[in-house]
Amino acid sequence: MALAAERAKYGLPPEFKVTREMKKSFTPQEKVMYKTAHEIGGVQKANDVMRAYFAQKAKRAAAEAAAKEGGGASGGGQSESAAKSSQPASGTRSSDPAPAAPVAAPKVEEEEELTAELGENNASGQLLEAGTLDWDNVGKKSTPLFEPLYSFNRVMAGVRIRLVASGPAACHSVAVDEAGQCYTWGRNDAGQLGHGDTTAYNGPTLVHGMKGKSIRDASCGRKHTVVCTTEGTVFAWGSHKCGQLGTGGAAKEGFTVPVQAASWGGGSPVVRVACGAEFSMAVNEDGKLAAWGHPMDGQLGNGGNGEYIERAGSISYQWETAPLEVKFGGANIIDVACGNAHTCAVSSTGKVYTWGNGGYGRLGHNNQKEVMVPLEVAFFSGGFGKGPNQGVTKAVCGATCTYAIQKCGKVFFWGRTKSTGEAVMYPKPIPDLSGWNVSAIACGNTSTVVSADNSVITWGPSPTYGELGYGHPDNGAPKSSTQPKLVDDLPNVKVLHAAVGFGHSLLVADIDDSATNETVEKLETYEPEPQVPPTVSTKGKPAKLPKAPAAKKRPASGEAGGGAKKGKK
Repeated sequence: MALAAERAKYGLPPEFKVTREMKKSFTPQEKVMYKTAHEIGGVQKANDVMRAYFAQKAKRAAAEAAAKEGGGASGGGQSESAAKSSQPASGTRSSDPAPAAPVAAPKVEEEEELTAELGENNASGQLLEAGTLDWDNVGKKSTPLFEPLYSFNRVMAGVRIRLVASGPAACHSVAVDEAGQCYTWGRNDAGQLGHGDTTAYNGPTLVHGMKGKSIRDASCGRKHTVVCTTEGTVFAWGSHKCGQLGTGGAAKEGFTVPVQAASWGGGSPVVRVACGAEFSMAVNEDGKLAAWGHPMDGQLGNGGNGEYIERAGSISYQWETAPLEVKFGGANIIDVACGNAHTCAVSSTGKVYTWGNGGYGRLGHNNQKEVMVPLEVAFFSGGFGKGPNQGVTKAVCGATCTYAIQKCGKVFFWGRTKSTGEAVMYPKPIPDLSGWNVSAIACGNTSTVVSADNSVITWGPSPTYGELGYGHPDNGAPKSSTQPKLVDDLPNVKVLHAAVGFGHSLLVADIDDSATNETVEKLETYEPEPQVPPTVSTKGKPAKLPKAPAAKKRPASGEAGGGAKKGKK
């Protein structure tokens, strides 16, 4: 009876059911919501989800009407699901104006405040790496010069790492040790490693320009790197051709050593950073988001794509070379992730916003349109985002896809990672991860790494470069997998952090856990020859560029040998 009274209070029939006529008047997002719920739990689940969704819309409409009647103004973000205030009556949704609000407006339930883990989790462990070592040639049509690490290897043995970072377009990586010191390695053609030169580095090398500063968060674009310190200051290095370093002023070739980005948001400390291919994002302590760099597909969220006609038949772009705040209508942002040309942000109430290039459904709005300002993903505004522990706490982007993790550990996916086949146009749970408690997830160009229940699961379509960690192909191990597959070499491994770049994967294993440590001790160790960065001026101009030495590998502890050639697994 109580439930029936609650439904009637907000204009819903006591026995709410979705009818055929009602479906005809659904918005595209409502159709997606109903279809997904039906696929998961049949008619009953679909009715329950839509009932919760329409009840929430009715509450909002009543509260807004009461506020207007009392002389107030209702605020809000860019919400697709809240753009219409109509609600279903018996059988069909009425297009008539909403009924007058009651004298005492119903109290809208406060939404649970969530927190993102990235940056607050200072636990440290052993760095593991798999994938390409051929940094200058990976992804190019050329013969590889170095064999990949087909299995996960220990790297920087004896140094405890608390954060790893890369990006969907990045052929380089960042690792941060427990003291906050920053190490980079990989491709370096634009100085994206911050060492003062443009030579590739085979293994983690300390960024001397960041000495004395403790790094809180980091991210990598195609040819640039952005970090923020524990004091909330943003530094960047690499290419600045599109303004992606955020230093302000004119776009330039770039810097091969760290430079400080321009301040914004009243100087509030920055706690999160993220990089797309040629653009960057930052979140500050006040929950505000800023963007800078290449605007071509609307990925900056500032309402435009920066296009202008330079001359007849030639289109150019107006780069944003300094941080520009992205408007959310009051939403408090706790996490942000970037694909090559799209962005996803998560609010403190578990809502998900996406914008930028909509190709392959990567924005989750059931279409492929470009979106120039943050738009709430309607799917998570209904029954899939309102239950206990169902708010989204973290977003992860691949080149052309997006993942969202709910507080309960359930993972949703939309977009595409394969070059063939249909795209997923709206959020869908990943069936193979059903029942797993996912603790970490990362996605690169097309490959994904997941840590769940002390197991490591990876997948990715061909071509891959060893980043899935399945073992050497000569021993029968698959090179790729379009379905989630356990990494057999990493049983009982608890992962603290994960990162995937173009052709390589990084994990931080919790070696304080006895079972994890036992497995990690059996892994091979990759130990490249140290490379010493050149002495550089403060402007970042390189001295004589040293040639990158060949790497050597060391067998796991207890094994004989120690030559340069890696044993097949």
